[in-house]
Amino acid sequence: MQKRTRAAIKWDDLRYFLAVAKTGSYLAAGRALGVDRTTVSRRVGVLERTMGCALLVPNDHGFHLTATGRSVLAVAARMEEVTGVLAAIRQPTHGGIAGTVRLAVSASLGDAFIEDIVAFRQRHPLVIMEVNQVSDPMIAVSEHRADFGIGVSHEAPHRLNSMLLGTAEIAVYSASNNEPRASDIWVGWSEDIPKAFADWMIEYAPLDAHVSTKVNSWDALKRAVLSGGGVAPLWCMLADREPELVRVFPHAEKHYLALWLTSHRSTERNAAQQAAWMFLAQRIRSKLAGADCLGE
Repeated sequence: MQKRTRAAIKWDDLRYFLAVAKTGSYLAAGRALGVDRTTVSRRVGVLERTMGCALLVPNDHGFHLTATGRSVLAVAARMEEVTGVLAAIRQPTHGGIAGTVRLAVSASLGDAFIEDIVAFRQRHPLVIMEVNQVSDPMIAVSEHRADFGIGVSHEAPHRLNSMLLGTAEIAVYSASNNEPRASDIWVGWSEDIPKAFADWMIEYAPLDAHVSTKVNSWDALKRAVLSGGGVAPLWCMLADREPELVRVFPHAEKHYLALWLTSHRSTERNAAQQAAWMFLAQRIRSKLAGADCLGE
């Protein structure tokens, strides 16, 4: 009697399952992958049939992973890392990886990740890093003005490949030589403000807050606060290293915004780009996790 052979597990099916697990829904996964919800559901279904058991079980909040699903997720995540490493070494040169990587970083983030970018450049001296601070890195990536973007968003950016780097705390700060109390005078962002920041201002700034100055960069925002222009929401990972800045409400409930690394879904990364993607993702994730621990 001839034995039945099991169908091979395809990486592409794992990739769809991984996207669902990362984004939390079929719809969000479809947006991240640039396909519709039905396609995502179908590919996950193929994977479940290949595995011979359910990986996702619906519940009131969307779904939860089964025990097998958690095991498959761990393997899929490792495979994603391995494929990234393979892509990075696929095009070697006599002196190592070479090329140019264009990185768009949200102007609200200032120099938060410059050290990480320089560290990558030191590891790969033949790679040129072009770093531009822009109001919306996601738009820069979607318009092919940048290979990657690092920015702020409540959810995975639509129609882009995206990786959640972590969350960063924001709080209201004033100059230390001013009385650290609630103020009706604020320093705000111009129309270039990241949407997540704008939503935060609408929800948490006092209704009668008066915005005295509007700026469009981290350096200008910090300098306006230090000059006595008012209070402002600042990234704690940057503001806490400035001795002349103090939190207005040090015991207030903590608030966090999500940071994402993005690339265009239709562009295949070359060796330099893939190496930069993997390096920056790991470094920035570790940095954000460390800042989170320090703030607890």
